[in-house]
Amino acid sequence: MQVSSSTLLLGAVILAAGSFALGRETSPAEPPRIIETRPETPLEQGSDMEGTDPAATENPHAMPGSTMNPPPNEDPPAIAWTVPFAWHTLPNPSSMRIATYGVPHAAGDAVDAEVSVSRAGGDMASNIDRWTGQFQGAGEPKQQSHTVKGLTVTVVEIEGTYTNGMEPNAKPRTGWALLAAIVKTPGMPYFFKMTGPAATVHAARAVFTAMIDGIQPKGAGAPL
Repeated sequence: MQVSSSTLLLGAVILAAGSFALGRETSPAEPPRIIETRPETPLEQGSDMEGTDPAATENPHAMPGSTMNPPPNEDPPAIAWTVPFAWHTLPNPSSMRIATYGVPHAAGDAVDAEVSVSRAGGDMASNIDRWTGQFQGAGEPKQQSHTVKGLTVTVVEIEGTYTNGMEPNAKPRTGWALLAAIVKTPGMPYFFKMTGPAATVHAARAVFTAMIDGIQPKGAGAPL
């Protein structure tokens, strides 16, 4: 039988292809390459923002440049106090405050009271006049002084329609009260001021008084 040249050429091509495929099957397989992709982990919200650390209100005397609030004045801490268990710590609305606490409202009141702690200069009478000016129809504020571990404490009570001079656009709040304690210390005095619905302020009076009477002097110049 006569075989044409084209048939021989086709057979040679098929044989070469089979040999190539057989060689690939007998060669060791290459291990697969796995490219692992991981989603980027977002930064914790607020973690690198000043004033967002919850400890800012727990340690108000942290060094500037940290994630905590800077100290409101140059005086070293002169007292320490224990926060009542039922109160909750709030963010400080300004760097002038050392701490801010929320006081749960009493039955019948719609909002909580607020306690602010600050340390500033100025004479006591001027500060009391300023507080009185934030209440309409308050009359003369009640004042009473006593001593706590060698520190003079003046307690101030005001009641009336609260206008809040710090917020010009705030609506007057009828039936509100203020209970404050001014603690004289070496350096600037401390101001503990609770404002809120009168019933809530009255209900928290005993706890507020216990906190003030439990103040502990600390640092250089503290009374013995």
